[in-house]
Amino acid sequence: MPRAVLWSAFGLSLAAYLNYILLHLQARKTDVPTAIGAAGLIILCLSPRISIGLRSRVAQFFGRVSYSLYLVHGVVLLALMDMFFGRQPKWGIGVLYGVVSVALSYLFCLAIEEPAHRLESAGHGGRAKPLARR
Repeated sequence: MPRAVLWSAFGLSLAAYLNYILLHLQARKTDVPTAIGAAGLIILCLSPRISIGLRSRVAQFFGRVSYSLYLVHGVVLLALMDMFFGRQPKWGIGVLYGVVSVALSYLFCLAIEEPAHRLESAGHGGRAKPLARR
């Protein structure tokens, strides 16, 4: 398949997946476009030409911090909205939200998530270590 067709399909799938954000809808009437977009992204990522992009350093970084980003993004959004809503433009809050969320998720990943993974894989056969008796 030609490169332009693949990337066009990728863009359309991504737009369908993100339809709520891109179209600024007040409420979703259906999740069908999101489901179609997600399916399209999964299928297209199987293409060798597109999967090359998934091996990039940026994609690897976001894969590494994705769970931490999932954990911290809500707190960051609520805190920034509480501090800046009505006092700063929405686009400014959005940019700050992106930067702070990624930075905080990276720190969270380094300080908490990865040490926890190392601790778990260091032994105990997948079971929690019993607490010492006093």
